[in-house]
Amino acid sequence: MKKALKYQLSDLRIVFIVYFAILVFLYAIGSIGLNTVKVNFSSGSVSIGLSGAFVCLITGMVMFQEHFWMLIQNGFTRKIYFKSSLCTISILSIVFAIAEGLMSKLIELTFLSHRNIIVKTSIKMIFPSLHEKLDGGMGFILNIMLTAVMTACLFMVGYLLAGIFYRLPKQLKTPFAICLPVFLFVILPVLISIFPSIGNTFVRFLLTVMGISSQNMLLIFLFFAVLFGLLSAASYITVKRAEVN
Repeated sequence: MKKALKYQLSDLRIVFIVYFAILVFLYAIGSIGLNTVKVNFSSGSVSIGLSGAFVCLITGMVMFQEHFWMLIQNGFTRKIYFKSSLCTISILSIVFAIAEGLMSKLIELTFLSHRNIIVKTSIKMIFPSLHEKLDGGMGFILNIMLTAVMTACLFMVGYLLAGIFYRLPKQLKTPFAICLPVFLFVILPVLISIFPSIGNTFVRFLLTVMGISSQNMLLIFLFFAVLFGLLSAASYITVKRAEVN
């Protein structure tokens, strides 16, 4: 499994190197601009979480789409490939969370003179009142832990979607690729607007289960742990039944 893990990590590291290199470049431009042109911001917020979420989701898709065929063709079993994928996701999630946390902290220090600019992190957005009670070090550590478990689940969502797409018959691949985003970003919002009571009930239930309503961090870690387990189980079934084309 070490060879498979080494291959996956070496193949995917370039994605994160490029991603964070772009963030550092944009940070450098912004920092130079702030020091060169004195601008008074009335209010605003900065967050790199959304871009990172897309990177993790797409990387999860790439892991299945590219690595499955390559490793199986080179004699690795599906079980070894899946174990290697889980280890890769775990390692990348931790590294990504640490790098994102350090990047957010760097941006926050840059904006110290701009009191109205808020740098939003995972813990600030989900547990704002709890974050205010924590000291800087503990808040930083908990933010990394929270970002890591969320990132791992995003990886697995992308991994599972790519596995489902891989196993679909050729004539269903295009409809699946079209219908999934249409359902998530068009049909689902329309249904929620038509039936707001059902949507509000579901959101309240989700906020309660995740511990957001009660500001209980233990519940959200438990929620993402269970979610990761379910996504992993579904992904393993997909890997086990996937044919090498």
